[in-house]
Amino acid sequence: MLHEDGHTFVAEEGPYSASTSNLPVLQRAGGAHTEWFEPPVGPILPLLRRQLDGYTFRQLPRFIDEVNGKIDIVQSMAILRHVARKFSLYGGDEEESAFVDMVVEGVQDLRAKLKAYWVNKGAPNATADYVATSLASESDVVSEGFPLKGPGLACLERLAVDNADDGPWLGGCSKLTIADITAFDLVDIHLALPDLSGVVKKRFPALVAHHRRVAGHAGIKEYLASDNRHQYIFADDWRRTHLKVQE
Repeated sequence: MLHEDGHTFVAEEGPYSASTSNLPVLQRAGGAHTEWFEPPVGPILPLLRRQLDGYTFRQLPRFIDEVNGKIDIVQSMAILRHVARKFSLYGGDEEESAFVDMVVEGVQDLRAKLKAYWVNKGAPNATADYVATSLASESDVVSEGFPLKGPGLACLERLAVDNADDGPWLGGCSKLTIADITAFDLVDIHLALPDLSGVVKKRFPALVAHHRRVAGHAGIKEYLASDNRHQYIFADDWRRTHLKVQE
């Protein structure tokens, strides 16, 4: 749940928390500087399985807008889009908003590939296969016979090439958008993984520069340096550390 205008921001994290690491960054980017913390989720899990009114799809996270109490939703991407609209991070016109939606969906596809790698990273050749496909350079991605289906980071790199430090944001947007935030988050995860960070820095310099620019944005910079920063990359990591109740 997120509460605005002097109220505490609360993230109810749970089995699907992997998709919600953008939320604190979004609220900071939008100018809301209220503290963010995660309450114990153990007592919530039994409730969400029985209360379909509040947990429509029996999942976390859940968002309740205290300014407009009728906005009570689950599904992480619906929440992300609502928060982006709320804080004017969805582009300045219809064209920019359409671009933002495209990037957000593309990043979700890339995130799913990263999650699959993370789950199976102990398997033989898992890292080498991920680097050779999802982290392939643009020249490799467009070559005949390349095995990767769907997007790779090279697709985002192409979008970030013209994203100079003092120029427009992704898609030519004059202001930071949720497209920048989701791309930042995806690159941030890769840079946090020792087996992948060197490859990303070498092959995708425009994305790394964009990541640095977002990280230095007013509000985001302070959040990233704070103790409130999301500590876990994927929900399974959080569950192994915190979840002590039987599901």
